[in-house]
Amino acid sequence: MLKGTASPTSGRSSAVVRWSSFHRRAGVGVKLKDAMNTIFEVEEPQGVGFAWYARVYAVSCAGILTLGVLLAISLVMSPGLAACVADEFGGSERAT
Repeated sequence: MLKGTASPTSGRSSAVVRWSSFHRRAGVGVKLKDAMNTIFEVEEPQGVGFAWYARVYAVSCAGILTLGVLLAISLVMSPGLAACVADEFGGSERAT
């Protein structure tokens, strides 16, 4: 199993899979926006071009990246805060 990870093509293929997975998630965000527009009966602007759709897709990608960053920050801060609270209140003993 480890022998296969040393090949240069395995890194490229995993990067392609991650990139395509990211774009699928962004596509889901665009579809969710379209569904919300349908529910609330919002009309798409008339005469929009490729630039408008590219901007909508970029905003969706930015939202997914922002959510990922916030989740990563939460993942790092949660154990740190738990450790600070445990040190402040006498270790892992529970107050009764």
